[in-house]
Amino acid sequence: MVFEYIQTSWEAYKENALSLILAELILFLIVSGIAGIGILYSFSSLGISSFFQFSSLFTIEKIAQILPLFFSFSFIFFSFLVALLIDAFLKTGIYGMADEALRGGTEVESMFETAREKGLSGLAASIIIGIIGFIIFFILAGGLGFIFSVPGFFVGLILSFLLMIFFSLTYPAIVVDDLSATEAIKGSFKTVKENYSQALGLLFFYFLLTLSFFIPFIGIFLFSFLVLPMFRISLILFYKRNRYL
Repeated sequence: MVFEYIQTSWEAYKENALSLILAELILFLIVSGIAGIGILYSFSSLGISSFFQFSSLFTIEKIAQILPLFFSFSFIFFSFLVALLIDAFLKTGIYGMADEALRGGTEVESMFETAREKGLSGLAASIIIGIIGFIIFFILAGGLGFIFSVPGFFVGLILSFLLMIFFSLTYPAIVVDDLSATEAIKGSFKTVKENYSQALGLLFFYFLLTLSFFIPFIGIFLFSFLVLPMFRISLILFYKRNRYL
């Protein structure tokens, strides 16, 4: 059954590859651009021209730069936070494109239309899931890591992943059924609970594909413009076939 989702997603991706790739590229450029501006501005404000020069800040002679360094790191944190929020907002639109791809054809304009209509729900859901994920990771990975050292940390990491699967269908629930953030999280939890083994198999398959990111030169392109779009399509398809409302 898992490979049926993958095959169907591949067919939908092939028919809409150009639009999906362009949408992922736009999202990537916007998010990385905002984060990059924060880094470059902060480094330039400290007179740092490279990452190698950055290491020389931590010397006794430059203790006086601690305060501007703190503000610079604060600006970097703020720019990354804004980038993550925009990513969550526009990512809702790409899931909308994935839904359209399964029904025929999609265009980049659909990303912005869906984001305008449902992006706030996606943003709210992302914040809620992020908080839940942090708590789960802190308790399991942090707690087991503290008690059992490195082996405990990795066990906690695996357990955290297995629990976070319950939230994997939140974006599809928002897009397909126009649910609020909390309703979508509940819908995702119920749907995964009834089909956990299939959901685990599907996500594990894409986890393996994610390793393509580490292929020299072309890895980031394979991950960003092939694996990610197909992953979103597969989640939409999985939710539509199994949703529990």
